Amino acid sequence: MIDLHSHTFHSDGTLSPTEVVEIGLQKNLTALAITDHDTTSGIPEAVDQAFDTPMELIPGVELSTEYKGIDLHIVGLFVDYNDKEFIRLNDSIVRDRTERAMRMCKRLTQFGMPVDYEELIAFSTPEGGRAPILTRGHFGRFLVHKGYVKTIKEAFDNYIGEDGPCYEPWDRITPQEGIRRIRNAHGMAIFAHPLKYGFSDEELRALIVRLKKQGLEGIEVFYSTHSEEETAYVARLAEEYDLIPSGASDFHGSNKPDIELGTGRGNLHVDESVLLKLKHHHFSISDSTKAFFSDYDGTISTSWKTISEKTHQAILRWTESGNIFVLSSGRPLSDIFRIRREQLPYKNLFLIGSDGAEIYDCDNEIMLSYEGMPVDVCADIIAMAKEEGLYLHAYSRDGIIAEKETEENVEYRRWVPLPIEFIGDQFNKALPIRPPKILVISPEGREKMMPLREKIMKKYAGKLLCVFSSDHYMEIVSARVDKGKGMLWLARHLGIDPANTLAAGDAENDSYMIKAAGTGIVMKNGLELFPSLKDVADIITEEDNDHDGLADIILSHL
Repeated sequence: MIDLHSHTFHSDGTLSPTEVVEIGLQKNLTALAITDHDTTSGIPEAVDQAFDTPMELIPGVELSTEYKGIDLHIVGLFVDYNDKEFIRLNDSIVRDRTERAMRMCKRLTQFGMPVDYEELIAFSTPEGGRAPILTRGHFGRFLVHKGYVKTIKEAFDNYIGEDGPCYEPWDRITPQEGIRRIRNAHGMAIFAHPLKYGFSDEELRALIVRLKKQGLEGIEVFYSTHSEEETAYVARLAEEYDLIPSGASDFHGSNKPDIELGTGRGNLHVDESVLLKLKHHHFSISDSTKAFFSDYDGTISTSWKTISEKTHQAILRWTESGNIFVLSSGRPLSDIFRIRREQLPYKNLFLIGSDGAEIYDCDNEIMLSYEGMPVDVCADIIAMAKEEGLYLHAYSRDGIIAEKETEENVEYRRWVPLPIEFIGDQFNKALPIRPPKILVISPEGREKMMPLREKIMKKYAGKLLCVFSSDHYMEIVSARVDKGKGMLWLARHLGIDPANTLAAGDAENDSYMIKAAGTGIVMKNGLELFPSLKDVADIITEEDNDHDGLADIILSHL
């Protein structure tokens, strides 16, 4: 069961993003969309809370638009909530809402029901929470609180409804503009609760035709207040006008006490297949689409860090056939960008960096997921490495952070030519960022690093993961990520069946995705250093990475 439309106290809900996510987990939802009015400010908290849980968090928004004087809502799903232009445009809506709220306070006061703006803000702000974007729902609750009315319905019917004496209009955008903004943020535009506006059948059909031409992709068929007949009616409209059905509770917490997350008024059940159809349409995925996840060093690259022409042609045929190719590396994303520019000129390309901590959509240029290491333990890891006489460095979004220049980082940057910042003694105290990964390097090999690994895994069990990517490199990342989790996260995000995933690698850090994939492939050259890889392999290549070991396997799975 899923729910693709819900609100937090970042708009007119009454619960925090964390609380809404927790309710979703309690109800065993497999997917939940947070769609606050005109803002995505609650999404980062919700994403963090849902990360590495069985429930997928869909980033969304509900934009308020105006059509013939009516407040018409367009839900956006899968939006890039970090898109700066999208945030800027939404902020302008919030400013307009704030100015409108101040005008409504004056109008209510003049009407004999004094409403102080600051008092309204204080009343509407949850304990320990942030001030919300004020909507008429907040006004309704406040009027009940002050004793001016007995119910929120009375407040709307008599005072703040669109025909009420204390209603104040505000400069809403058009539905066309709302759809444009959602699509520019790489989202999917959905017509929210189409039966709430009071349109006749003829009016509703004319509006759907208009919105469809403007880029509308879906419509809420399954909704908390729909009867069986109404659900069937909207489903027919969706089929007639080639819109993808969506479904949701429109949960608001105690602002709509009769609406429960996931189940609405008790008669709502939105199946996972609804979300799968939305994804397949939006991401141009089919039931037969396959995704190939490949490590770089020692897998698709030769020992000279190049991709051979035969392997390149195999990947090109794979992606041109409509399949997905994912470069999944222990290298940080900042370096994988360079590899992409120089060696990976493909469509349908995604990147996973830092052993699953960073996931990037190349076609749309979107950072889909980022999971930094816990800041509070980084300084301790640095101190532990010094005690063992080991070198390590960390990564920022743009390059490497180290204490000082050493033989280790000079040699490392021969193969990974990233910019490096030396921060001296400050490195011993704390990192200035939340890094996606820390790398320990030892020219003496794995045995030298094993004592440090044992200490870290004992002290930070459940918080950190330590894996070897070669005989000289030990990767340290958050325990909430690894290559296997990154693979499954991306497959779920795109709506690709895990059975249609393939993963290839040659080292211990690759084992997670090799094991999790529908088909796991181990490079022949990896077995010398990591013989246990054969235990997770479905296929072991006949040739090594210097002799196109992966090319024929890619082609054989087209």
